[in-house]
Amino acid sequence: MPRFLCALLATAIAAGAAASESPPLEPIVFESARSPGAASGILGLGISDQFWPGHRFYLDSPVRVSGVGGGITNAESSSLTAFAALVSLSGPQDFPDALDLDAGDLVATSLVDLPAGISADVTVPLEADLEPGWYALVFGFDAFGASNKPDNPGVSLHSHLVDTQPDQSAFVAVQTFLGGEGLFHRSPPTTLIRTFVRGRVVPEAASGVMAALGVGFVCCKRRMPRP
Repeated sequence: MPRFLCALLATAIAAGAAASESPPLEPIVFESARSPGAASGILGLGISDQFWPGHRFYLDSPVRVSGVGGGITNAESSSLTAFAALVSLSGPQDFPDALDLDAGDLVATSLVDLPAGISADVTVPLEADLEPGWYALVFGFDAFGASNKPDNPGVSLHSHLVDTQPDQSAFVAVQTFLGGEGLFHRSPPTTLIRTFVRGRVVPEAASGVMAALGVGFVCCKRRMPRP
């Protein structure tokens, strides 16, 4: 084979390999809990069709979100697909406007693939531009294209050891209760489920303008003719 064809083939293979690689994950801008090593092994909050656990969080700067996730266990013998949803809140004690999250405060959703037997941090892509304020990250089944999971045991946001945000609490959106209407349940402070948000802080507009003016001033100064 001619050398130039070999070079073209090698370039194409390298380009294909680079394209197949997953892009690097962006930094975590919020996490609710962590452990020094592995998770504690204690079930935190179960995830099912009826029980949708969530965790509130606060952002003090604008953030461009690229992904969300949690420390999730799927002890079932088959793979499942849950959903993750970002919801805007009015404050640290607020709940989503609707139990099924189908309201105007819903920001964005994504699907979470859970292979059988997994017990690890799971990150999924989710894009959203968030302004400073209060939000919640909620996980569940049987909505937004996710699988059905009628029974509760088997899938959970597992418990961790270190509460990184003691003023930002967990809750569960119970879709139905004893066959009747559902309710929001406040989880006790000891419920240290791990949820997290990945992305980057967006610089304030004023900072960007000042930086641009500074660059322009330097350029003008360099171009000014000497007397």
